[in-house]
Amino acid sequence: MAASLTRRYEHRKEIGVERDSLILYAKIEALFFQVYPTFKSYPKSETHGLCRRIKDMFISLLEAVGQAKEVASKRKLYLQQAAGYIQNIVSMFRLSRHQRYISRGFFEQLDIKITEIKKILVGFMRSVSRTRQTP
Repeated sequence: MAASLTRRYEHRKEIGVERDSLILYAKIEALFFQVYPTFKSYPKSETHGLCRRIKDMFISLLEAVGQAKEVASKRKLYLQQAAGYIQNIVSMFRLSRHQRYISRGFFEQLDIKITEIKKILVGFMRSVSRTRQTP
């Protein structure tokens, strides 16, 4: 009986992890697709600098979330890396706003979406950190 309850709990936990990672991945990808066209408004000198760095951060973020879904033993590590990539992305967009490559309104939209992604990521990290409590 205890073994079947443990298996059922583990199955539910895996379903939750898969759902959380898919939602997180989809939101990040949607944000990346929204941001990508704005790189055309950046000066040519920043195309290989700031734009490339932002693209690389998004790709690394998506990779970290994908790895967190697939590699259970290192899930917490990959989620922590994802949190770091998000912070770097925020810094890059702040710099873009400061240099007036993006508008204030667009920056505010990004900020709202990034905050939503951060909340999902934190919830995902908490669910991974929780250990099973025995009843």
